[in-house]
Amino acid sequence: IYRAGALFILQNHIPMEDEESVARVFEDLKIEFRMVDGKVRNFLDGEDVTVDIHTAETTAVVPKIAAFAKARYFAKQLQKKIGAEQDTVMAGRDIGSEIFPDSKLKFFITADEKVRAQRRYDQIKQTDPNAIFEEVLNSMEKRDMKDATREASPMRVPKDAVIIDTSNMT
Repeated sequence: IYRAGALFILQNHIPMEDEESVARVFEDLKIEFRMVDGKVRNFLDGEDVTVDIHTAETTAVVPKIAAFAKARYFAKQLQKKIGAEQDTVMAGRDIGSEIFPDSKLKFFITADEKVRAQRRYDQIKQTDPNAIFEEVLNSMEKRDMKDATREASPMRVPKDAVIIDTSNMT
């Protein structure tokens, strides 16, 4: 949801510093998740943006806009709506702690920072052959710090979550 909003902001040249404009994007975001050939695809205003929401440019914008309390408020309403419409598996940095704190099943999936950075780097390389691992790692470290220390919905492990370290898994 945040990635889709970030892509919309980039495509429509909305100033990322303008909290009100960013919040309006999330208030009106038209996102759908559809099964296509057995895989979940992300649609924004009816267009498949599954690949576009994972570019380095989009990824760089996400933590900036996710720090806005108003944008988070509207994203949270959208997440709750999606979760209420059908049984849902939802991933995110505050899903179990803020969005669905009463969920019966909560998993906090983590991995060593360098392993996570390598996975992200491999993903980025598919669309950006000039990606540099150290930049991906540094970006991830900064995002983790910002997400853990932000005022609105900081990232934290829910007390009743099962922690799964995937460092040594595929």
